[in-house]
Amino acid sequence: MSSLSASDSVLVKELFVSSKTPVQCHLTRAAKHLELDNSVLILNGLGKAIITTIDVALKLQEKFHNTIKLDIQTSTADIKDILEPLNEDDDYEARTQLVRWLGLTMFEMLVHLIALLIFTIFLALRLDDVAFASTSPGSYDIWIVFSPLFVADALCTYFNIIVLIRLYIEGHIKEAIARTIWSSALLFVWALFKELEKMLAVFDFDHTIIDGNSDVEAIGLINPTSLIPDRKIFPNNWTQYMQRIFDVLKTNEILAEQIINVVTSMRPNYGMPKLMRALNENNFDVIVASDSNSLFIYNWLKHNKLTDVVSCIYTNPATVVDNTIKIEPYTVQTKCEWCNSNMCKGAIVEEHVLNTNKKYDKILYFGDGHNDLCPVLKLTKNDIVFPRLGYILDNLLKTHTTPAKVMPWCSGEYIYEFLKSTKLIST
Repeated sequence: MSSLSASDSVLVKELFVSSKTPVQCHLTRAAKHLELDNSVLILNGLGKAIITTIDVALKLQEKFHNTIKLDIQTSTADIKDILEPLNEDDDYEARTQLVRWLGLTMFEMLVHLIALLIFTIFLALRLDDVAFASTSPGSYDIWIVFSPLFVADALCTYFNIIVLIRLYIEGHIKEAIARTIWSSALLFVWALFKELEKMLAVFDFDHTIIDGNSDVEAIGLINPTSLIPDRKIFPNNWTQYMQRIFDVLKTNEILAEQIINVVTSMRPNYGMPKLMRALNENNFDVIVASDSNSLFIYNWLKHNKLTDVVSCIYTNPATVVDNTIKIEPYTVQTKCEWCNSNMCKGAIVEEHVLNTNKKYDKILYFGDGHNDLCPVLKLTKNDIVFPRLGYILDNLLKTHTTPAKVMPWCSGEYIYEFLKSTKLIST
């Protein structure tokens, strides 16, 4: 519908009238133009906006005493039908108002439904891919409901902000508040269930995080080498042997601080710090299980700014007493033939899961040595083991079967790119 208010003139302005915008807003904008000399104002309104357009035109006539010419332009309804009151009992109108009160537009509802449909199809096809294996079968019922909602809401974030501003300006405070609560609730529910979906990354230290062996690095400080104790003295107890090493170092006036400095200067395997940070940022709990000692591992992590990435360190406790490193065994065990008497890494992983009271949907294990086989054999088909290529664990897995997927690696960067390609981590 068009309404023409004219004087002698040539200053033409078109105003598009919306039924959702308060009449006063249209009047204010129209009045500013009509106050100019020789002005012509064209009011355009279609459908339900015709009623608002007529209202605006009549109010302008009262204010400016101009002659109003009404020109109806619609092919969808007669003016008589439009001027009749809307049927408040109309089911469609009631549903539309309910959806709008929830803060959703029809466009958003469509996006939500499409996202839900796509997700349901993926689930029905049971795509057994690593990218989807991050969610265990037991948690599908959660994600089929909430994941599509979050995806759709994320796609509409920018759109939501614009609509919120529009609702506020137009005076629809109730709808703006409802939309905000609805979107916030979706984000809260997503965050809640995302927090429940946890994954674990277990790292060995020597030859895995660092490119070398921290204990061997400490042994290398003994000069002359003839002073190095015979390994055969402690054939089955590496911790006791290392204590003898530290005592010899103290006798040779090599202080604990010097030893720690040498270890902290050891370089990481290429890309390993980047990998650990990425895992931490992508909802993985990152822990270290190593037969080294707490002084070496903690100080190395601190030097490389990784202490906030690693949530737990399972290793032999060590302290400094009179400038000498004193080390104690992590535990005493005789059950596991694959591990040393002072530590069973398989038991460590099991105890971590039990003590944290978390059901991990996926476990990634990174290691290289003989004592890494025990935890690897206890992994499930949802898990992935990363043995360092060409090292003991890699060779052992050629003759020992684990349900987990085996992915040998040569650098942390290689692992990072693999996990990124499978969507387990993002950039």
